[in-house]
Amino acid sequence: MKPEHRDLRILVQHEVEQTDARAFRILRFTGIVMGLTSSPFDLNAVLRHRYDNCLTDTNRSPEVSSMLLEQLKANTFVHSVMATFSDASQLPETVKALQWIYESTCMPLKKWASDLPDIRKLVPRELYNPEHCISVLGLGWGIESDSTFVRFTKIDKNASLEPTRQHVLAAASSIFDIDDRLTSTTIRLRLLLQDAWAYKHLGWDDRLPDNLQKRWDALIGDIRKCRRLFCHVV
Repeated sequence: MKPEHRDLRILVQHEVEQTDARAFRILRFTGIVMGLTSSPFDLNAVLRHRYDNCLTDTNRSPEVSSMLLEQLKANTFVHSVMATFSDASQLPETVKALQWIYESTCMPLKKWASDLPDIRKLVPRELYNPEHCISVLGLGWGIESDSTFVRFTKIDKNASLEPTRQHVLAAASSIFDIDDRLTSTTIRLRLLLQDAWAYKHLGWDDRLPDNLQKRWDALIGDIRKCRRLFCHVV
């Protein structure tokens, strides 16, 4: 981080060994701190600045066109690039451009995954992700089948426990259904949680009343049916 920008990220620390309650010292970060609310926006700004530099870089490979860089810049948010291409022949150039951009920014890409064999050949074997399923934008992606799916791992964990407000909330918030395939089921989880709050005497970890427990059991059964109904939901 440039010295003139370091006042944007400061940490005020109390001097414990001092008796004066007003004794503080100001620390300035020399690099971008990840984990803050603003960190994704900082990273996005760094990448966009790097894209601008790449456009004027005289050492840029001839294979990396200005048009492609502009397209990648417009479709990059933090660490995700969401771009579409008219045909697969444009992908090798895109892969090479991304490798060059991130490596020159001291952020080399560590893992690659693709359902296209021709793209896999462009990536060193040690950098290719050997897993059949990986997480992409909160969903699971089956690489070989090129399909997305919803994960129900926490549902299975909570289904074996006594139903409480805590477990119902954990189950409802664990399902990331970005394209609303399971809305008819997930909305019932949220309605169940809403009805549970109507019982003012219940604690956070108290067992739900019998009528709500029956609804919980029915919901778990429906979710398991969804697994069989949707081949891409696991």
